[in-house]
Amino acid sequence: MKKSDILLYIFLSLLVIFFILFRYLGLFQYIQYKIGLTLILFLIYFGIIFVLKKGAKINLLIIVALALFLRLLFFDSSLSDFSGDANRYIWDGKIQANHINPYLYPPDSSELESFRNKVIYPGINHKGYKTVYPPLAQMIFFLSYSIKADSFIALKSIYLFFEILTALFLLLLLKDKRYLSVYLLCPLVILEGFLGTHIDIAGLGLLFGAIYFFKKEKVYFSIFLLVASIMVKYITIITVPVFLIFYIRKLYSKELQNKASMYRDILGKSLFFIFLILLFYLPYIRAGKYIFESFILYNHRWKFNGFLHRFFINIFGMYARYFSVLTLALILFLIYFKLRSGLLLKLELTILSALLFNNALFPWYVLWLIPFFVFYQRWSTAYLIGIISISYYVFIKYKAVGIWQENLLFFYLQYLPFYSLLLYDILKGSYAKQIKNSSDHSGS
Repeated sequence: MKKSDILLYIFLSLLVIFFILFRYLGLFQYIQYKIGLTLILFLIYFGIIFVLKKGAKINLLIIVALALFLRLLFFDSSLSDFSGDANRYIWDGKIQANHINPYLYPPDSSELESFRNKVIYPGINHKGYKTVYPPLAQMIFFLSYSIKADSFIALKSIYLFFEILTALFLLLLLKDKRYLSVYLLCPLVILEGFLGTHIDIAGLGLLFGAIYFFKKEKVYFSIFLLVASIMVKYITIITVPVFLIFYIRKLYSKELQNKASMYRDILGKSLFFIFLILLFYLPYIRAGKYIFESFILYNHRWKFNGFLHRFFINIFGMYARYFSVLTLALILFLIYFKLRSGLLLKLELTILSALLFNNALFPWYVLWLIPFFVFYQRWSTAYLIGIISISYYVFIKYKAVGIWQENLLFFYLQYLPFYSLLLYDILKGSYAKQIKNSSDHSGS
């Protein structure tokens, strides 16, 4: 057995031990310990990636078994004290199970008073707002409540199905199958998906299923899965132009049809995309304009851990939003039309840009970057996914005295090194090399 193989088994053992300590000592209930242990888990995780890059080999079934064990470890736990999202998911499922449209009333409305209980309702954040989550997310919440009322375990069982999808599509896309462990063993995926219980985990496999079928030229399957990912979390709508541009270029490169038939092809698939969007909204259409009410309010009022948002506020004051949107639009234009690269890189940069320009960047938002990290282990991405959990520090003061105030030291500790590494990756690191090669391959 090679030295790298021995080190890999050591790191895997340490990862399992610290996850068990994390769970059974109950330290995740104390934010200081949660942050500290998460950082330790990431150091071990990066050790695993390091020895994989040195050629360490392991049976994929062992990795899958460990990944399943680590997820099941948190099936009966929840971080509802630090994020009320999971409580909102179950509440939305409950409301639908009682034949009420979740977009019509906020949890604290008099119309829903009879549905409140001491298990779920007290842990819901922002009780005065209607639901913000898209239709497929709502269907998942309804299915979860239908399996078992007020159950985090039922919800996580559905997440597990989506995790299988994510693993399957990543496996099909990877050349070096060992790198599937980069996703399966990532602490952020396990903690935010199966402890924090965030719905983002359900959208990842749908997006990468869309990528897989697009590469296989099964375009209708790709469109369906892309729409499904948008209907879990709206962030992936920003990837639609990337798929469209690549598809148009494929049609031009084939030179098998005249322009009229090509336009008909594009129109037909665009109509299919729109039809699917409408189909997902159909069960909730009676809510009308209220469907997007809380989503619009969220994007205007929720502000947390957004470096670029704070930067634009400090520079442009009341006009910050306009400059931020214009800058993001310019960056997306360059990614869509000027950047010469493969599909994965364009999609990664598109999602990264959307995240960085958002008013809020919670740790679970970064989950959308981790499947891309499977293919390219960039310094900047590694740092961001490893350090983002320190933003939870804000909850210490919030839980103690009810004041939501970010710690500037931890804020800059996240972002100054990250943007330095991002600049390096763009100019000389993996981004620069990938653009030069203009191809997509595994991160081996």
